[in-house]
Amino acid sequence: NRVSGTLTRLETVLATALKQLSSLREHIEPNGISLFEELMDASNVTLFRSLQIRSLYEYAGTRDNRHLILAQHALDGAKECIQRRELDYRVPFSWVASWSDNPTVYRYRYLWTVKSMYYWWRDEAIAILSTPTRGRTPQFVSPCFRNIQIAVEELSQFHGIYSVDRLLQLIRDSFKDIPFVHDLTDCFSAPKEEPMYDRFPIPKLLVEHKSSKVGTELIGFSARELDQLRHAT
Repeated sequence: NRVSGTLTRLETVLATALKQLSSLREHIEPNGISLFEELMDASNVTLFRSLQIRSLYEYAGTRDNRHLILAQHALDGAKECIQRRELDYRVPFSWVASWSDNPTVYRYRYLWTVKSMYYWWRDEAIAILSTPTRGRTPQFVSPCFRNIQIAVEELSQFHGIYSVDRLLQLIRDSFKDIPFVHDLTDCFSAPKEEPMYDRFPIPKLLVEHKSSKVGTELIGFSARELDQLRHAT
C-alpha cells in the first residue's frame, strides 16, 4: 500500500505537470521545439514507468489480470516515446545504443538498456513468473534472471579479462537448460549475443474476477480508455 500510494501520487503530479507543460507548446520558439519534445517524452516515460511498476505490484498481490494489462499498456506507451527519441539522436545509433564491444566492462553501450527496454521487460517477466496461476505454482526467480553483467570484469574494473570471461561464458552456456543450476550460472557472465525480449501470454487466473475475462483481450478497459492512457499528454 505504501509503494502504491507513493507511485500514485507521483503519477498524479507528473500527469498534471505534463498537461501544463503541453499547453506551453504554442509559445516555444521553432529552434526550441526539439528540446521541448524531448522533455515531454522523457516525462512521459517516467510516468509510464511508475504506472507499470505500480500495476505489476498490484497484479502480483491480487492476481487480477487487469493490472497486468495496464502494466503492459504502460510499457507499450513508453516504447513509442523511446522510438521517437531514437530518431533524434545526435550521434550514430550504434555508438550509444548497440550491444557491442566498447571500452567499458559492459557488453553494451550506455543507451542499450533504454533501446531494449531491458528493465521494463525483466520486471514484467518476473511478475508473471512469480505469481501463481491456474495449473502452475509460482516459480523461484533468481536474482540473476536475465543477467547482462560480467561479474569478474565489473568487480575488477578491468575490461578484457578474456580467458576468464570465456570460461565463465562456457559454464553459463553449458548449464543454461538445467533447472535450478542455471539460476546460479546465469550470475557468471552476460550473454554472448544480444538478448531479445518479448511478452509472455496473459496467464489464466487462480481466482476469477467477475469483471475479467481470460485470454489475450485488453481486460477490463475500453479501447477509448486505453487510448486516452497512451496519449494522456
